[in-house]
Amino acid sequence: MKNKVKIILAAVALLSCNQASEQHKPHEVGVSYGFATSRVLETSFIKLFVPGDDALSALGPIGLKYSYHLNERVNIGMNANFAQLTLRESGGKNGNSSIKSRGKYYTLMPEVNVYLGKKERLEAYSGLALGINHTTYSYNYAERSTEQETNMAYQVTAIGIRTTKQTGLFAELGYGYEGLLQFGLSRRF
Repeated sequence: MKNKVKIILAAVALLSCNQASEQHKPHEVGVSYGFATSRVLETSFIKLFVPGDDALSALGPIGLKYSYHLNERVNIGMNANFAQLTLRESGGKNGNSSIKSRGKYYTLMPEVNVYLGKKERLEAYSGLALGINHTTYSYNYAERSTEQETNMAYQVTAIGIRTTKQTGLFAELGYGYEGLLQFGLSRRF
């Protein structure tokens, strides 16, 4: 009889642990796309004071994210993203635009987010990420040349919102290597 009670208690404990783990999904993966990174804003600001009618175009950053929820208020994770910034000279040879310079930015940053609150379908958070950025610059002026550099990378997320479902959309407003605005899709498991 004692063994049956122990088995039943163990089964109830396992089932309750399984239900608790279904409610709190500690892992999260996501993809994102950002607009107006700090590099784009800095280059655009400099272009205001430099004469010429060069065209600036940007791709990304396109990002992958992983995070682990330590508890309901804090998660830690890692972000990896790629961005590209191209400066084209307008009206080059034969009226075609030619590429003057191109920067390719590869960024890897550990991140911490603090959840501020949760409503029925949305949750709000703020965060900070610090890491490294490796950049390859290609120039096409009188001669073609390439440079590389590695710098500190950062992202300050003033406010982020995410839908509370297992698979959810998120949007972030911040400043740094992931952009002023960042949108994405993530899944908790």
